[in-house]
Amino acid sequence: MLGQFTASAAALPDATVILYENGEIQWFNNAASKLLGLQSPQDLGQRIDNLVRDPEFRSFLYGDHKDNRLQLNSPQDANVKLLLKLVKYGNENLLLTARDISERERLDTIRREFVSNASHELRTPLTVIRGYLEVMANDKDCTETTRENFATVLKHTDRMEHIIADLLTLSGLENTMLGSTEGEVVNVPVLLRQAKEDAVNSGLAEAEQIDLVCDDELCLRGIASEITSICTNLLHNALQHNP
Repeated sequence: MLGQFTASAAALPDATVILYENGEIQWFNNAASKLLGLQSPQDLGQRIDNLVRDPEFRSFLYGDHKDNRLQLNSPQDANVKLLLKLVKYGNENLLLTARDISERERLDTIRREFVSNASHELRTPLTVIRGYLEVMANDKDCTETTRENFATVLKHTDRMEHIIADLLTLSGLENTMLGSTEGEVVNVPVLLRQAKEDAVNSGLAEAEQIDLVCDDELCLRGIASEITSICTNLLHNALQHNP
């Protein structure tokens, strides 16, 4: 059984390294040689941070293991992006795995760029279409039925513009990197009261339709504009689509 386990671990496509708690290498599989550049037998007993020299990796290895994931370029090839995971087991052992996520990252980048570019490109023709529709919907020479039809098409144009705006917002959020910051402290009661007031002022709801119950001390840490967007969208969806 031990032989079967060792053989199966050696055949895994992900780099797998068994470490002592001080970072010394006990064992690694073939993929670790390819992705992390470890060599057998000379690297056995060596501290892995002496072989994979990166400040982020060292902090990841000797941290409190709460954040047990790290994305890192392969020491063998800077174009290869690795996802590292670290699991503590037993009294003094660590299990380190590294997976090649380069293709996944490339596809994610293509998807984000496509969504962003397509959304921007669709905005221009929709703006032109909207302009003509607004003129025709208000044309007194058209019959009432024709104006109503144009108004219906205009309504769906509005819907398409909202979808494009949402796609651009999503694209912007995916490309936003907070880095080391944790955002700002957001006063949730003030935010929710404003969302209710906006819904009432816009005619979307009567004041008595929205019952706001919120702890006055409630706060969140994050991006105020995005939290506002979430709460406003949820409120508008509830008012439009729930009885």
